[in-house]
Amino acid sequence: MGQFLSNPVFNYVSANVFCMAAIAILLFKQLTAFNETPVQKKFTEILIIQLIYFFTCDLRALIMAGILPANEIIIHLISAFNFALFAYLSYRVFLYLELYQGIGEDDVSPLRKNLGRLPFLINLLLICSSPWTGIYFSVTANLTAVQGPAWTLMLIINSAYPTIALLLYLYRNTGKPAEEKFGDLRVTVAFPLFFIICGPFQSFTLPIRLLCYGLTLADLFVYVHYTDILMREKNMALEKERIAADDKSRAKTAFLSSMSHDIRTPMNAIIGFTNLALKDTADADKVYDYLSKIKASSAHLLNLINDVLEMSRIESGKIELDESPCSLPSILHDLNTIIIGQAEAKQQELFMDAVGVSNENIICDKLRLNQILLNLLSNAIKYTQAGGKIYVKISQHDGAPDGYGAYEIRVKDNGMGMSREFATTIFEAFTREKTSTISGIQGTGLGMAITKRIVDLMHGTIEVITAPGEGSEFIVRANFKIAQDEDKDFSIGELQGINALVVDDDFDACDGVAKMLTSFGMHSSWTMSGKEAVLRARHSGEMGEEFGLYVIDWKLPDLGGIEVVRQIRKIVGDKPTVILMTAYDWISVKDEALEAGVNAFCNKPVFRSELYQTLINSVGRHIQTEKQQEEIPDFTGRKILLVDDIDVNREIGTAILEMSGFEVETAVNGADAVDTLIAKGAGYYDVVLMDVQMPVMGGYEATQKIRALEDKKLATIPILAMTANAFDEDRKNAFDAGMNGHIAKPIDVEKLISELKKVLRD
Repeated sequence: MGQFLSNPVFNYVSANVFCMAAIAILLFKQLTAFNETPVQKKFTEILIIQLIYFFTCDLRALIMAGILPANEIIIHLISAFNFALFAYLSYRVFLYLELYQGIGEDDVSPLRKNLGRLPFLINLLLICSSPWTGIYFSVTANLTAVQGPAWTLMLIINSAYPTIALLLYLYRNTGKPAEEKFGDLRVTVAFPLFFIICGPFQSFTLPIRLLCYGLTLADLFVYVHYTDILMREKNMALEKERIAADDKSRAKTAFLSSMSHDIRTPMNAIIGFTNLALKDTADADKVYDYLSKIKASSAHLLNLINDVLEMSRIESGKIELDESPCSLPSILHDLNTIIIGQAEAKQQELFMDAVGVSNENIICDKLRLNQILLNLLSNAIKYTQAGGKIYVKISQHDGAPDGYGAYEIRVKDNGMGMSREFATTIFEAFTREKTSTISGIQGTGLGMAITKRIVDLMHGTIEVITAPGEGSEFIVRANFKIAQDEDKDFSIGELQGINALVVDDDFDACDGVAKMLTSFGMHSSWTMSGKEAVLRARHSGEMGEEFGLYVIDWKLPDLGGIEVVRQIRKIVGDKPTVILMTAYDWISVKDEALEAGVNAFCNKPVFRSELYQTLINSVGRHIQTEKQQEEIPDFTGRKILLVDDIDVNREIGTAILEMSGFEVETAVNGADAVDTLIAKGAGYYDVVLMDVQMPVMGGYEATQKIRALEDKKLATIPILAMTANAFDEDRKNAFDAGMNGHIAKPIDVEKLISELKKVLRD
């Protein structure tokens, strides 16, 4: 053992073993932390090759020292393999540095690739031929190198790779500042220098194994470089997160500050007008006025709360799309009914255009799509001055996958607009350009954030085009699955070839409706003036080219639509069919319109299928309308069981239901409701209104017990959930429990009556 320790082989082997241990540690760290980019993966390959190289160095040394038995052929093969590994290692370092400097293997021309391989191939040829030609080298037992004639050539070849890599680096970075040029010396200079300096000493006897330690030191430099980059990137990421968190914290602080004012404003109104109503109970007109203002303030407060809760649900990932077949005409007409009153209150003009839609029935989440449209339209009305104009345009474009339609929704106004800086943050939560105390406009600053999240769920996009004082235009694009094949023959035999005149002051509406009529087989033309329409009616009669159909807008700037109809009827008589288009509720003008000579009504925005159906219904002069006036429901004699654990809720619910004719009885929890139903028996109650969260027994459990009763007639009694749990999953839970409907609190009286009418009719 002492003789072995004094042998130079010991220094050689121990140096290699030390370096192998160090490289193994670096390799483990590299594989677990720095093996992501192509450059780092190349470095990992170099470490693996070095491990094998140092192992063959030790194996070769032990054989040459006679510690391991081997014949001459094995000695030559191991020596050749060892030197070949070093040559290959040099080549891999060259490729690594090329890649590090931004030149990938795929970016190098074939000629340059072959030139890069040429030195390695020459070196390999010399090594492989050495045992038989004698131009290689051998090592004696005391590690003294005996060099063949090609020794110098092979050293030059092995040193050529790192030398070329270093020179290329300096050449490519000639124009860069010194600090930038040598900013990554550990990678771009360490490897080449150690190969150039240490390579010639690889087979000499040295007390300190310069080549082993030199290569390991180069590895360590590179590893430190990667560690530095990683820590730098992590620190930058942490700094970005800190800045984002600070910005979000400031935004939330500002939001809470503005929300404090926004919530207190309607609360002050509710409390103040309630006190006034209590003092003026003798004056019915004043009490009615106070209650109207309390109702408006309550609705506003509810909207604020709903926005905050909705944003919270979206951020927690609790919102999912519930897609089902729905009709775009139905969605837009319902939206128009909801929003038109707000626009009229500010004397704004609202234009809706859907003539560019060819597939009207789609599969989507109707509630969420309606929420997007409501948010965009409410904002447009809110931030547009009195007398302003608001446009809604829905169109369908090419480019969607098979079975889908590419839809585009544009909501444009000519209101106050917004700064370009704020426009970049408008879809972030808790952001508002001005507080309500400055702008006089109340809100949470969450509407657009909610809209953006819903659009993202639909895999769509939303953008805004705006400038201060020039209004805003929001553009939503999304692909929706088409519910059914809508390609059909829209021709109307009785109207083929007749002349039709469209009268509307909106160019897009005129052009779109005229194209629809043409597709039905008519000869259509249009005008944007009521007076011109009357003049053209007169001239058409004189020239013998009478119009057989007039489609006239109700609101025209020069003459009202009804007046235009009245004057045209005086000229052409009763023969032509006249359709009145309107975006407003035509029930209030129905009698006047019919008296003037209108044959049918068509809601705006005009859809192809609806215009077609209106024409079908109006052929033969039979008055057909798109809407039928709702009959006022009368529930006199109907018995209802109202289940709620809160006294005030039972009192309010009883009052509302008795106003509609119901005979109301109450229960205080689910168990009480089940017992009451069993005691009264089947047929006593017509319907049950059931709260969900109650002590003793909740509404879901009570419903399940009722549905499980042996008396099938009693078990199938209609049950409606009437609860403050107002989200989509709450509706689903109600139906899963066996309920027939869901009504959210605070109670919307119209919706309550509508739901009751539906279940009692069924």
